[in-house]
Amino acid sequence: MGANLEQMANDVAASTHTYATVSPTAVKARIRQLVPKYQAEWDANLAKAHAAHLSPDELRSLAKEGRRSPFYSRLERQRPTIAADMKAASGGLLQRLVSEALTGAAERP
Repeated sequence: MGANLEQMANDVAASTHTYATVSPTAVKARIRQLVPKYQAEWDANLAKAHAAHLSPDELRSLAKEGRRSPFYSRLERQRPTIAADMKAASGGLLQRLVSEALTGAAERP
């Protein structure tokens, strides 16, 4: 569902001071290993963020028809609000994931 968790975690990690003191390759590898641990929570937050602004019928149509859905323009209008909700719900998750990855990368020989 939420395929951008790994990329977002890499972006957050790269913005930290610690990132400059460890191997970026090790951080990225550790993030890749950790994503499955956090993915279900990320997906649940993503689903809640969408459900708060779109009806079940709209979500079903979007899932089935994608950009051809008659509700796609509504989704596009709601994206900024959905993104804000997702940021609020998942900021802590990203921080936990990145912290664990940076710690793991720093401990690698």
